This record gives sequence, structure tokens and C-alpha cells, in this order.
Amino acid sequence: MAHNLNEVNGKIAFANSEKTAAWHGLGQNVGRAMTSLEALELGGLNYEVVKSPIFVECNEQKLIVPNKYATTRTDNGAPLGIVGGRYHIVQNAEAFDWFDNIVGAGEAYFETAGALGSGETIFITAKMPSHIKVGKDVVDQYLMLTNNHSGAKAVEMMFTPIRVVCQNTLNAALKCCSNKTIIRHTSSASGKMSQAAQAMNIANTYFDELSDALNAMRKVKIVDSQLRDFISKSMQLGNEVAGKSDRDEAAKTNAKTAEILELVHVYALNDESQRGFERTLYGAYNSISGYYNNVKEWESNEARFKSINDGRALKATNRAFDLAVQIINQN
Repeated sequence: MAHNLNEVNGKIAFANSEKTAAWHGLGQNVGRAMTSLEALELGGLNYEVVKSPIFVECNEQKLIVPNKYATTRTDNGAPLGIVGGRYHIVQNAEAFDWFDNIVGAGEAYFETAGALGSGETIFITAKMPSHIKVGKDVVDQYLMLTNNHSGAKAVEMMFTPIRVVCQNTLNAALKCCSNKTIIRHTSSASGKMSQAAQAMNIANTYFDELSDALNAMRKVKIVDSQLRDFISKSMQLGNEVAGKSDRDEAAKTNAKTAEILELVHVYALNDESQRGFERTLYGAYNSISGYYNNVKEWESNEARFKSINDGRALKATNRAFDLAVQIINQN
């Protein structure tokens, strides 16, 4: 399945609160805010998981594999992973209850929910009532929870400005988050989950620090040469030329590099979204993601979102943020 979204009986396990389809065009478009119970149902996550003994055949005998179990779905029998005897299953509904307890009833706007692969990984995101203000810009805050039934990962709850719609954006959210609570699949998982409201302290710290960084960027003025240098370093525009031994190829690459630099430069100074942020470090930072999202011509939507969420565009945006913080610290 494209984007690794789970499909059972022709139904894609993904629910979206928007009236229009998510960029990948898959799943159910609800058109309104969902409760976690609705997200569980509409996102195709209302299945349970069980542990079953594993057997091998030897000399026409079935022998049980000690201390090893297969996790399987009860609705369609799909195998999800192999776990040990101490592994404690956290059912999807249980994880959603945890999510509800953290967020508080009616406090969040549940936006997406879905299952990946055979259903071994599920996710849910909600937009929080608070946001970050950077001048006229508003950065929304999201709470995301993932649960995994394969034995490979724990239950994770994290805060991120990235809205999760598929495997690619899930990967991007996981990469940008150091602000997470992890619950291992042990017999004490339920008890730990009931105490998880303290994780809101992590969110407050994370978003406070992010807000401080973005607003500090807004206050740093830069001149034209600094803007061009920032773009080149963030996008590593000189690297392609350095790797070309053929003179003609190097010339072509150099021309393409100059074209990209000019496009990002023009976006940074002239795009409507940049009004009030021209020639500031915040405007320079935004110009990198702005180029990939709004200017660059992509061969397909799939290529666009792969790069933005798990490829070159994501890496360039991360480098831009790191470089901006470095400049702030030097001032």
C-alpha cells in the first residue's frame, strides 16, 4: 500500500478531520473535529491484538518455541510481530484512553488517525488549543501518540508542529522530537500510562523553547550577502559543483545552483508570507521550507512529500534551523 497505510477489505485505515482529502487522497474525510473514540473507529483502529504461542515442526511433531509469542490481530488474524513472554499488549483503545487523559476532554482538536503496515503501528494526532506566535505568524502545536504491536517500539507520546498523515510524516515527526514520553510494553504499562499527564510539562518546555528560538530569529537582522550565504549553507548548494569532475557537467550544475539560489532569495524577500520578516533570520529560515513547499517544481506529489517529510527538503530545513540557532548564539 502506498504511504504504508493499512488496508482491510478495501478500506484504508486513515481518518482525516478535513472536508477534503489529505494530500495522498486516501482514507475517510470526516469534515469535523473527532473525539478519540470516533478517530479509533473511523481510522480503522478498533481491533484488538493477542499473543499466541509459536510452534515449529520437527520429526512430524509440533514443538512450542519457549518464551516467544506471535502478536496477531483478532479481526483478520494478520501477524504483527514476535515478542517475548514479558511483553504486555497495550490495546489501541487503551492507548487512546491515555491520550484522552493527557489532553483533557474537549481540549484538543483530533485531526488524524491511522494504521501502518498490517496494523502493527497506529498513530493519532490532535491540534492543541495553544499555539506559538511569531510576529503575525501562528505555529500550531500538535500532540501525537503512536502504539506499536510488533515488539520493535514502545508506546510513544510526543509534541510536534508536524501534522501526521502517513508513514513519511510520521518519520519526520519522530526525527524532530526530543520531547517525548516512552512507555515500554511491560506489565506496568497501564500504571505508567495513568500517570502520563505529567508529560504536559514536557510539551510546555518544548514549545516554550521553540517559541523563544523562533522569536529570537525574528529579531536578528541580516543583509543580502548574509541571506544568500544562509541559503547556500542550508541547502548545501556548493556541494553538487564540487563533486563534478567534468567541466561541462560542473558548469550545468553551477547554473542550476545559481538558479535555485535566486529562486529562494526572491521568495525570501518578496513572497506575501514573508511580509514583515524580510531580511530577518526568521525570514531566511522560512525561505528554505517555503521554496520546497511553494516554489520548486516536483515531478509528482509523491516525490514532493517524500523529500519534504523524509528526504532532502527535510534535511535542508533542519540544517536551516540549526544554522539559525548557531547565529543567534553568536549574536
